[in-house]
Amino acid sequence: LMYAIQFGPTNFLLSSRANENSEILYDRSPKERVQKVAPWLTLDDDVYPVVISGRIQWVVDGYTTTDRYPYAETAVSPGTADSGLNTKFNYVRNSVKATVDAYDGTVKFYVVDDTDPLARAYTKQFPDVFLPRSSMPAGLEEHFRYPEDLFRVQTSMWGRYHVSPDNPAGFYQQNDSWNVAQDPGIESSTAAP
Repeated sequence: LMYAIQFGPTNFLLSSRANENSEILYDRSPKERVQKVAPWLTLDDDVYPVVISGRIQWVVDGYTTTDRYPYAETAVSPGTADSGLNTKFNYVRNSVKATVDAYDGTVKFYVVDDTDPLARAYTKQFPDVFLPRSSMPAGLEEHFRYPEDLFRVQTSMWGRYHVSPDNPAGFYQQNDSWNVAQDPGIESSTAAP
């Protein structure tokens, strides 16, 4: 009755399937669950499901980011409102992959790049949270994909540096930098009306 008052719908009170073993998940979104466990990680917005050993696992790409990396340039935001990297940073690596079990909500973090100094620091600080790459279930790594938000940031940054090394003035004037082609299905917040 208390949960019906708090959440609004009374469907689970009337259901014959609710019993003493039933549980209520407060944070059902995989991204929200991962963010609650590790709020210091920046998360990719594109969460995707995979099937491992007959169970559905949601994969969430986790970025280690900072805006205090010495002698590094601030990154260009991908430009989409739903990007997970719409923050100010000058260092980003996709060093953590998180999985959320679709049935029971169990969250696991795997460090996939152990050369990342921030990921190593998080692993030392929270040794019970982060698991090494070697402890992944068989077949999980085959489903990993390159995160689109990170790709957008990298292509925006590399567009500035394609100029010829024989023309330093062109680099400093930025008169020959490349622009990344806009996906026709995405409206840009910087597009002219």
